[in-house]
Amino acid sequence: MWRVLPLFLLAGCVAAGGGTPMGRCDAVLRVSNGAGQAIEQLYVSGTGPAGWGRDRLAPNILPPGGTFQTPTGAEPQAVRVVFVDGSAIEMAGLEVCATPVLRVGPRSLQPER
Repeated sequence: MWRVLPLFLLAGCVAAGGGTPMGRCDAVLRVSNGAGQAIEQLYVSGTGPAGWGRDRLAPNILPPGGTFQTPTGAEPQAVRVVFVDGSAIEMAGLEVCATPVLRVGPRSLQPER
């Protein structure tokens, strides 16, 4: 029994941490644009709307069908996407370690593994 317990504990750490031991993760968000129009600005912040910070895409845009990767913090993130037509969508509480892919739709942000 004691030989199985350490493996069980290690498996629990890996599962809780998004695939790396000791609860760490890479904290890289992959954004996939399925919206049908280009994304002009992308903001990702661990502090939410009060601290959006810099546009992660600048000076580029993310065309329809394109993908973009950006480092984030491991804490829950808030995301704001601004399309070229000026419309925007936001999401708070994104757990990047558990769902590192964010699919952008015309009116939605959908986290995925």
